[in-house]
Amino acid sequence: MSYVFRYSGFEVVKPLGEKPFLKIKIEASQEFFKKAFGGDYNFLLLLNHYNVKLFSSTRTPPFNLQKYITDVGTFRGFTQILLPGDAQSFLIDLEIPISKQLLDEVEKIRVEGNVPAFQITCNYSAFPLFYTAPRIMTPREDRVMKYSPDGKLCEYIALTTEEVDELFKKMDYVDILRIEFPIPKAPSPANEWLIKSIDALKSAHNELTEGNWDKCLYTCRNIIMNLLIPPLGPEKERKLREEIVKAVLGNAPEKMREEYKLILKGIEITLKENLEHVHKFVKETGELVAYASMKEAMFIYTMIANVIRYLCELSA
Repeated sequence: MSYVFRYSGFEVVKPLGEKPFLKIKIEASQEFFKKAFGGDYNFLLLLNHYNVKLFSSTRTPPFNLQKYITDVGTFRGFTQILLPGDAQSFLIDLEIPISKQLLDEVEKIRVEGNVPAFQITCNYSAFPLFYTAPRIMTPREDRVMKYSPDGKLCEYIALTTEEVDELFKKMDYVDILRIEFPIPKAPSPANEWLIKSIDALKSAHNELTEGNWDKCLYTCRNIIMNLLIPPLGPEKERKLREEIVKAVLGNAPEKMREEYKLILKGIEITLKENLEHVHKFVKETGELVAYASMKEAMFIYTMIANVIRYLCELSA
């Protein structure tokens, strides 16, 4: 199966003062145009317009389309002079505007356990730059193809999970939503377990801002399970670490210690309840049950960040 246009990668471009866009890197087949014109001629490619549709695809080969999501839009093309050379293809770029709506749709696809697939249809014609050329090309349409891992050409561009992660990372998706995620300051005097929790929270923060919701949940789960409320005693009951409790009560006014014991008990219950919530996505064994959404990761992260911050303030 041959191709006219083939996908070769993407790049996120964020021009200063302008809306970001996805630059789709395309290779145009020299062999195709050589046959069309009857020889190696310099020619003018007139890309009249190109249409982009978004689909949901399975995340593993052969990347089967699951459902149609939306028509991203039809975009004005361009003209470009292409000169035959030693390479087997000409390089051209297509631009897809990136909006919050588009990223939200991609996020929904990812939460469902799939990956986004773009179907790009190019409407174009081409004209040899020498009047002696025997042929011209009337307007026609072809889709941008992509090689699957098994070497087959597909009429859509299914992004790999790595490419989707890269897209969210480069787009600073969480920053687009203008959400602030607090990182607590370490208490003084230092408390070993709170400092370890803050260090782990920094990793969760990075995973969250990069769009790695599942990794963020894993990290938050480990903070709760292993650092804040580990299983203690013969019955392995989860309780707030004694070192943290002593640090808080030791800093509390003597008349208020009983009240702070109740506050710490409430924090312990909150952490247990949220750990149960996390286990709906990640089992206690670490097995992934379901893909987490940004909302789930944000909720758990914000809860833990606030708890750690409060404990730091109480023990300082």
